[in-house]
Amino acid sequence: MRFSRVVCSSLDLATDPSCEKADIVPPDIIEELSSSDIIAREGTNVTLKCAAKGRPEPKLSWCRKDYKPVGTDVIIHEGNILKIKKASRLHMGVYFCVASNGVAPAVSRRITLQVNFPPTVWIPNQLIGANLGSNVTLECNTESYPESINYWTRHESGVILPGGNYDVIFKVTTYGTKMMLTIRHVVHKDYGVYLCFAQNSLGATESTILLYATGDVDPNYREDRMKVRESDEKLPTTFIKIFGKEEVIDSGNPGILCGIFQVVIFILISLVTSALHQHYT
Repeated sequence: MRFSRVVCSSLDLATDPSCEKADIVPPDIIEELSSSDIIAREGTNVTLKCAAKGRPEPKLSWCRKDYKPVGTDVIIHEGNILKIKKASRLHMGVYFCVASNGVAPAVSRRITLQVNFPPTVWIPNQLIGANLGSNVTLECNTESYPESINYWTRHESGVILPGGNYDVIFKVTTYGTKMMLTIRHVVHKDYGVYLCFAQNSLGATESTILLYATGDVDPNYREDRMKVRESDEKLPTTFIKIFGKEEVIDSGNPGILCGIFQVVIFILISLVTSALHQHYT
């Protein structure tokens, strides 16, 4: 069969009657018969459709913008329909339907697939040890779509905000967030349970990290650094001034309780000595 070398665009077909008899027509996407952007819930089946016209009849194929497989180990899928069974977050992205028939130019249609799912959390290390006076970083990874609200908190405490001895960093990807909480110059009250929390319109979840004390003490640690964080202290503290040196004492610390006991003994001995002195004089 002999083909005419006349090439007609979509505009020519509408304005030039002679193009109706042309043997060769470049491909054109039929928008009303093709899928638009799709939003699906994770675990549901998704069908993408594409239709095109031209002479010869165009061949249709599917590929992803990020070159990831559109199916099981298949980078390019042939046909006008692409079916995805039990769509997951891994299927989320931009898909192209490409129509070609050997007549330039080939055309494509861009379709974005959004897969919604509630937040999930995983923590690489739920038990972390730290020395007094050292810096330590807690990590928590969340995945969700739409993007979740993420924050750190402690039991019976409010949201941990950046500032003071806290550094809070969020690294966001397409549907994931890496949460990092750095505690600088660790003191006794920093030990305990921390929670990372994630919530979106589909649900909420949380997970915990336990920060515990190790046996060593950072050589740069000083008890008087606790004074800087007095405003954040939730537990009772005791201020003692001995020989002109003021220290902030955590009343829940065994080592410091021993120091307080020694001071009490010293005061009692002074009182007894004073009483005996008055008695004999």
